[in-house]
Amino acid sequence: MLLSININNYTLVETLEIEFSGGTTAITGETGAGKSLVLDALGMALGDRADTGTIRHGKDRAEITATFAIDTIEDAKAWLSNHDFSADGECILRRVYTVEGRSRGYINGQSCTMQQLQQLGDMLSDIHSQHEHQSLLRRETHRRLLDEYTNATDLASQVASNFRDWHAAHKKLTGLLERSDELTARKDLLLFQVNELKQTDLEPTSLAKLEIEQQTLANAEQILQDSHSLLAICDQNEGANVRDSLNRALSILTGLKHKPEALSNAEELLQGGLIQIEEATREIENHIDRFEADPQRLALVEEQLALIFQLARKHRVNADQLSETLNVLESELQGLQDGGESIDALQQQVTDLAMHYEDLAQKLSAARQQGSTIMAAGINEQLQRLSMEGAELLIQLSPLDPGEYRASGFEEVEFLLATNPDAAQSPRQNCLWWRAISGQSGDSSRGCSPF
Repeated sequence: MLLSININNYTLVETLEIEFSGGTTAITGETGAGKSLVLDALGMALGDRADTGTIRHGKDRAEITATFAIDTIEDAKAWLSNHDFSADGECILRRVYTVEGRSRGYINGQSCTMQQLQQLGDMLSDIHSQHEHQSLLRRETHRRLLDEYTNATDLASQVASNFRDWHAAHKKLTGLLERSDELTARKDLLLFQVNELKQTDLEPTSLAKLEIEQQTLANAEQILQDSHSLLAICDQNEGANVRDSLNRALSILTGLKHKPEALSNAEELLQGGLIQIEEATREIENHIDRFEADPQRLALVEEQLALIFQLARKHRVNADQLSETLNVLESELQGLQDGGESIDALQQQVTDLAMHYEDLAQKLSAARQQGSTIMAAGINEQLQRLSMEGAELLIQLSPLDPGEYRASGFEEVEFLLATNPDAAQSPRQNCLWWRAISGQSGDSSRGCSPF
């Protein structure tokens, strides 16, 4: 129900606000009083094409806001929810357009497209005038009225919901199958890359150790030469090594009597230094005994390092990031391997959803078939009471092609009306289908029109 409309700077109106209450509201007045202006402004709020000429002279924009109560309009509430708009008890449609030609629409304060305004507006209002659409001419309305009459609205909602589930699963499955060759190639590449990376120790600490070992082996001769020089300085040079020099210094300090405290401290430090020199000498000797140049080991280490840096260049990462790269590739590979199982599961899901949809759609078709006869008979009886003798309504149920699924079920529903009592043919024979998209209408020359 329309609760209120607020019009600003529209044609002759600067500001106008009208509130409506339950029941019938009649706006009367002489020609030119502005009755149609209100309907035209409401059309703007419902998504009609904006005409900058309707903006009040001297103003830069027009704004129309319409507020509706939607507590009892389930289709509108479902539409709002499905399109991520708030769906409380009221719905506010707002339209703003400027003299520059810019137009904006809002639903409950959120920006929306004109198409969304029109879709929602069709659910909230039904404007009947000489040049406006009438929802009764829409096959969607015919179907809805028949479902409401046969108490099949809930069943129709279940069919639509199950169709959406089936369509989403079918679309996903089709996409996976279309990309199956691409996914297989990607899986083979990932498997090769993972195996290639696993053949090399990619831990950052291992890389650092290899680099140190490579530097050591590459400079083995210089290291051995310098180690011997150190050993000579510490111990082996006759009369000119550190250990002998410390021993002579300690001998002098030991021979002193009545040493001052400073010399006593120096003697203690030199004794400690002698101990450390002896330990350092043993470490150097052990190093010389164990260390040797190993060209084969050097070649192996350099080969491992070359492979690591080659892989790093190949994957465009630093060498110390290869282990993270391996984890990422393994994760993607696992997802693709699981995807094969997902396709099987998805195929079964699509099959199950299709069976459930067919079961519900067949029940809905049966309800429509039975209800259409009763509904048409009841309406035809009313037509006779309205002195429309000979007029006849036919509710046409046209099955879809075998295997075709739609959210509305297995058939198209359309009301056909023959109003000419002199027509020799039945409504099914002398009525044309009315199609909103193509603009076709009934053949009036035969007394026939779409309902």
